[in-house]
Amino acid sequence: ERFRSRYDPDGDGSVEERSQNYQRLRRELLDAEREAVTELRQQGVIGDDVMRSVVRDLDLEDARLDV
Repeated sequence: ERFRSRYDPDGDGSVEERSQNYQRLRRELLDAEREAVTELRQQGVIGDDVMRSVVRDLDLEDARLDV
């Protein structure tokens, strides 16, 4: 729907605006998740391997938001 609306000459831009709002909110959540994982690592609850794996997944999800 987002991509289709970009080429709709009668579109009002609301789909794109909602998409951008979603991306912004999702990135805020991803940042909070990264901070939580870092804190867990600092507390010794999880190891480096787990932290790197989770952060990698969060980075991939962040990159998908740009598609």
